[in-house]
Amino acid sequence: MDTKYHMIDYIHETGPVLQRTLVSNEEKIIQSVAQMRHKRIEQIILTGMGSSYTAAVMSFPLMRIHSTIPVHVIPSTELSYFFGSLINERAAVISISRSGERGWVVNGLNQSIKEGAMGIAVTGVPESFLARSAPIQWITQEGQESSFPKTKSVITCSGIMMRLALALSKPDNDSAQRNLDALRRMPEKISEIVSTLDTQVQEMISYIQEHSTFVICGTGSNYGTALESAIKLQETTDITSLSDDTGNFFHGPLAPLDANWLLIQLIHSSDLDLSVQLLDLAKRIGAHTLGITEKGLNIGDHSDRYLTLPVKVDKMMASLAYLPSIQLINYYLAVAMGKNPDRPEAAAAILDSILPPGHMEPDY
Repeated sequence: MDTKYHMIDYIHETGPVLQRTLVSNEEKIIQSVAQMRHKRIEQIILTGMGSSYTAAVMSFPLMRIHSTIPVHVIPSTELSYFFGSLINERAAVISISRSGERGWVVNGLNQSIKEGAMGIAVTGVPESFLARSAPIQWITQEGQESSFPKTKSVITCSGIMMRLALALSKPDNDSAQRNLDALRRMPEKISEIVSTLDTQVQEMISYIQEHSTFVICGTGSNYGTALESAIKLQETTDITSLSDDTGNFFHGPLAPLDANWLLIQLIHSSDLDLSVQLLDLAKRIGAHTLGITEKGLNIGDHSDRYLTLPVKVDKMMASLAYLPSIQLINYYLAVAMGKNPDRPEAAAAILDSILPPGHMEPDY
């Protein structure tokens, strides 16, 4: 694997850029929450497309536990169903788009503001259409990301949403403070994860490459990781990749599995028993398995292969720690297959279909 592309550098930059994003937006988030309470906001809608949508899903478990205001995650393509009902003067709509150029996202935010909603843009490009459309902007700090499959920006967007979740908690919530402390330690942990797993993933690629179909499963925050992982695997390798909640995958979707399938199971100590049951059942059906676990878990008797994160992580923020391992798999698998992970073959056609006339993908 002598050829090197930008994507691997971006994966290794994830920890520091998350740190910069959290620090630079801290005051803005606190001010925005105060404004929400002043406006008596009754609903918060997180919206985006593709990886921006999955970034919101990754943050949703923390939102559900800590936010004192109900939170909904809705794809930008479906916002129009809720104008005048859920989206009104008592709603805050937070539109997420790294590029800030996606037509559905920009138009959805503009219409939400016309409906009276409080509008917030989360983007990595301060001069983008989305940023210019929003009264409030939270700018992520990932810098240049010229590869089509986004990596570090997914984690910065999810991390900023997790910070919002904790800012929306009750002031005397000790659990929220512990989670906040854990979130602020995540950049360092992510850097350790990437540097530790890089070589291990490379050594495992030949095994992974033997399979023609992938399915990725996880629970809680890692359900969002599974969704994002399937998107990225298909973007970079063209291999059919599915995703599901671990428990839901027991009910029907297991039926087609055979030796051509690889089940990638995201395993946290909170879902260990359920994950082991799925691994054992998948092997019994004939599929192959790869478990990704946090430090301290032993699944050697249940999974054909496994990767172990060098750290333990809070279950509500597990996605920030587990996603880089899948991103490394995406990168090295694409390179092993002779593909350019920065410029997937379908990228140009995809951008032509989703970018409005006159809009361009930044850095691409």
